[in-house]
Amino acid sequence: MGHGFMLLCLGIYLIVTQAKAESRNPGALGTLYPARYMIFLMGLFAIYTGTSLPPSLLSAAPVHVPFFSFSFLPPTFPLSRPSFRF
Repeated sequence: MGHGFMLLCLGIYLIVTQAKAESRNPGALGTLYPARYMIFLMGLFAIYTGTSLPPSLLSAAPVHVPFFSFSFLPPTFPLSRPSFRF
């Protein structure tokens, strides 16, 4: 929701200052003015998704189920480090 709020604020700023930007050189934000409504809607939908989606995903379903096992590796594989000699 934080990034969505920032996009929403940027979109509102671009929509409000559009008349001023047409009369002068907008600088670095000049490339964003053609996409001001899209940025506004992206922020709006990001906030909507952030508020509506997480409650539906808070289930007890196992998410990280391995599809295969590493039984071919030795049991000390994560602890062993290769020794390099130069």
